[in-house]
Amino acid sequence: MFLFRSNRRVSVERHGKQQELSPARGKDANYVTSMYDFIELRSSLPTREARRALSRVEEEDWLATHRPPLELGISNRGEFQRKKAAQSGQVSAMPFRAIDNQVMKLKGDGVVRLAILNGFGTGLSDTLVGLTAFREVRKRIQTAGIGELDVEMWVRPSGYDSALAVTSMHGGVDRVKMLPMPIDAFLKLDGYWDLGGLVDRPTVNTRCTVDFFLELMGIDPTAVPRNEKRNRLSLSIPVVKEVGDALRDRTRRYVILHPIGGSLERNMPAEVFRELCTRLVRETDMDVASLVPLPNMHPRHVDLSELSSRGFEQYCALIKNAAGLVTVDASAYHVADAFSVPTVAIFSMVNPELRARYYPNVECIVLPGTGSASPGNQPRAGDVLSAWPRLDLNKVVELLVEQMPPV
Repeated sequence: MFLFRSNRRVSVERHGKQQELSPARGKDANYVTSMYDFIELRSSLPTREARRALSRVEEEDWLATHRPPLELGISNRGEFQRKKAAQSGQVSAMPFRAIDNQVMKLKGDGVVRLAILNGFGTGLSDTLVGLTAFREVRKRIQTAGIGELDVEMWVRPSGYDSALAVTSMHGGVDRVKMLPMPIDAFLKLDGYWDLGGLVDRPTVNTRCTVDFFLELMGIDPTAVPRNEKRNRLSLSIPVVKEVGDALRDRTRRYVILHPIGGSLERNMPAEVFRELCTRLVRETDMDVASLVPLPNMHPRHVDLSELSSRGFEQYCALIKNAAGLVTVDASAYHVADAFSVPTVAIFSMVNPELRARYYPNVECIVLPGTGSASPGNQPRAGDVLSAWPRLDLNKVVELLVEQMPPV
């Protein structure tokens, strides 16, 4: 965790969200957050004077004079010092700590108040997979019978909308709030997980994402059945009706071709999309739908981007209704897993074993020559772009059709 104080009232806008920071009482810390959130917060302030109003409070000094709530899972204490050491090549071990050994130390007055600091990052995919891991964590704690749980997730402003969208369909978290967290609220907790600095954790590039989060929160991933590592999402009746009515006027049966990932390096070139669209129509005799705005690529290319853009739940409903999905590395295949939609996912920047290992309906293909099947090997953008023409498009279509039930 990262502690800081504000010596005066500060107003700041970040990612379209307005925040007001109150002045500290004396020289004590009055906020807790993650190191990266603090860096972004200070850099968002318009003047040097405003930035000087925020100052770091030494964590060890603060802990010596306060009684913080119980930190659960792998400890993230010393985040600032550990980051400085890593910059000079010193990687600190972060020992595993089992939640089963900690849970009986939690003491609430009828209600056990818990928080996840920094959430599971800022993206839809990480939030969904993180909540899948937390589903198992919450079940373990509830099994111990220590009382009713009340769980808050504190996230950076850039991830707030994503966190709200996913939690509304997943559950497990009672409220989502924006960092930084007032110190008074922090001290009222019974326990917390500190998930700050996720990108700096030693196992971030060696564990499947759901296993990574399970381990951070204190559960041995090998003790969790594979089917419990699959995503779950529920759709509301109004959205089911909204999407069903809209589809009735546009398409009878469709497969989705999703060409946009979280970065330019993951995106599918237009000419590959066009050729895949043609082959999918020929082999499935179905419309090919896109969930993002694209030029018309085929007479049976159906643009569902307006419906998809209404919200994350509509986006999920469109995937659930699809007969199949072909996608680049994006949130779409995580959603497809929740609804067991036959999927082919094309990877270029990461080993698919680190993302889709437990998804039985997701077949993975690595772009030829990108090296994403080798952990830690990040190809250059130019290498990825030149690899697309070598992708076996017939194999992509074949893998999808093999999974799809007969009409």
